[in-house]
Amino acid sequence: MRIRHNYKNLKIWILGLQITLDVSAIIATFPKHEIFGLTSQLSHCSISMPSNISEGSA
Repeated sequence: MRIRHNYKNLKIWILGLQITLDVSAIIATFPKHEIFGLTSQLSHCSISMPSNISEGSA
């Protein structure tokens, strides 16, 4: 029987979530013409870190 870990207790997941929040705050200051370019890429990248951790724990 496999033991399932609660990913919300992992320090790396907590750090990934904090990075996501920090990146969101930073990209909010970017010029509007970057919304579909650099801003979108940074947002998707930062969100993928905690998302991949949670998916991997399932």
